Formats: sequence, C-alpha cells, structure tokens
Amino acid sequence: MIMLILLFGCIGCSSCTPSIPLDDNSKKDDNQNNTDSAQDSASDSAIVDTAPIPPCPVMEEEPNGDYDRAQSVPMEQWICGDFYESSQAAADLDVFVFETIEDGWVKAWARGQDLGSSADLMLTLKQNNESALSTFHLSSTDPMLVVPVSGETITYVAIQEQFNDFGDNQFYEALFTSIKNPVEYNGTEDENQESATEDNNGLYRAQSLTSGDRIFGTISSNFDRDWYSVDLEDNERIEINFEANTLGSPVDLVVSLYSPATFDDPTIEAVKIRNNGLLGNSFDPRLVHTSDEAGTWGILVESYTSTGSDFYWYVMDVVVE
Repeated sequence: MIMLILLFGCIGCSSCTPSIPLDDNSKKDDNQNNTDSAQDSASDSAIVDTAPIPPCPVMEEEPNGDYDRAQSVPMEQWICGDFYESSQAAADLDVFVFETIEDGWVKAWARGQDLGSSADLMLTLKQNNESALSTFHLSSTDPMLVVPVSGETITYVAIQEQFNDFGDNQFYEALFTSIKNPVEYNGTEDENQESATEDNNGLYRAQSLTSGDRIFGTISSNFDRDWYSVDLEDNERIEINFEANTLGSPVDLVVSLYSPATFDDPTIEAVKIRNNGLLGNSFDPRLVHTSDEAGTWGILVESYTSTGSDFYWYVMDVVVE
C-alpha cells in the first residue's frame, strides 16, 4: 500500500528525480568569446586613439627645396611645415604647387609668429612669368597675398625664413584658398602693354578721370608709371584714396599730384606726395589737396619700392568737391 502511494505521488509530480545541473560550459565559452572580442576591440581602439594626429591635414614633405621638386598640395587645406634643420643651400626653401580651375582671386597666407613660432616668414607666389612677394601684413609679421590669377595654370608658392634661421621652434602653417573679388570698381586702367603709345605710362598720355571714378590698375613691372589727369576748378578739393596693400596686394604705392603747369614744363616738381594712409601701419596712400588754380592736374601712381608685376594691383578712388 505504501508503495502504491509513493508510485502515484511520483506520477502527480512534474519530476521526482533531482534536477540535473545545466552544463554551463557553453555560457562560459560565450562569455569568454565576448570578453575576447571586447578586449580585441579595446585593443584596436587603443591603437587608433594613441596614434599621433597630424597637426594639419597636409604635412610638408622633403625634399621640396626648389621649383622642380615642388610639393603638390590641395587648395583649401592647412599645410604644416618647419625649418628644423639647416641645409647646404643658402636657405631652407619650401616650395608648394597647386592648380587653379578658373580665373579668379587667390589668397596665400602663412602664419608663424602669430602661433608662437620664432620663424620670420617670407612668402613668394609665382605664376608663369609673374611673381609677388610678402613679408608681413598690416601689424603682423606673418605674410599674406591676395592676387588675381589665371585659371588652369600652375601656381607656385615658396615659403622661407627670412634670416635662414632653423631650429625646434621654426615652424609655420600655410593656406592657399580661392576667394571672391575683394574690391569693387567702375573703371580700369587704360594700359596696353604691347604698345608704348597706347598706355598711360607718360604724362602726355595720362588717363582722364572724373569725380566718383574707382579705377582698377596694376603696377605691371618695375618700370611701370601710371599717369592720370583730372580737371579742377579754382579752390576745388580733391581726395584720392587707395585700396591695395591693406587687402593683400603686394604693392607699396606712392601717389603724386602735379599742377597744370607741369604739362608745359615736365621738370616742375609735384605739389604733394603721399605714400601712406591715415593709419600708421597703412601702406595705401591718401592724398587730399585744394586747388589754387583751375586747369588739368596730373596724378602719378607708382611703386614706392620700384617693384611690380600683374599681381601688384590697386583700386584708386577719386572724389572732387
């Protein structure tokens, strides 16, 4: 009887046998695999995270010390370079090259001392036979150029330390970028470089101006002299302002005003000469004068340093009142 009770009791239970322990080896294996994967991922992440990050998208690559070995670089990306070691050459020259797609304006900017570098930089831009040079911009010793360039043409930019210094703190960053036209004007200089009689390089070929003219011109060579003329009444005031170096042009201008008598006697000296503006660090001249006689007055625009190319541009604004 007791045996029957036990038998039926067992039938009523879901299980009368002791629970069989689960084999957790598979769980351990899964956990181990997960742990190994996590460790591998962590290791991979650690490798990526600890890799040195370049300070610039583009790094200078030696040798690039002359135009034949210029380093090809993209526009619109910062470039990092240095003058850590001396060379047998007179200077450690870093030359870069890029191509512009269409006619337009290019800004070439190198900065060193503004970043804490000891390098006193000089920047030269060259396209075909035209070149421009900059050693500063406004109150900064770091150079900048803003110049008009031709499309589908190779452009070179050379950067060097002016005094050929080198060392651990001789570094720089550079950027070459396309920009929109930085100036507005309503007229252009009348200059035919292929004809000596169809330019404004002489007093008697001076280009006539009126009040409100904003003329875009260039000091296209070391010997270029741009002559203009304007008619003034007695006691009329003329104001001439320039936009050039302040906006990145390499030109350092000087403007001279000549009285009507100069057209009869070219040896007469200028009435007034200006080679700087209102601000102490402005290389763009501002000339103001009140006429003491009616007639045609002469205006001469030239380079103060006797240097020029098609990159040495200016905009002259004339107001008579």
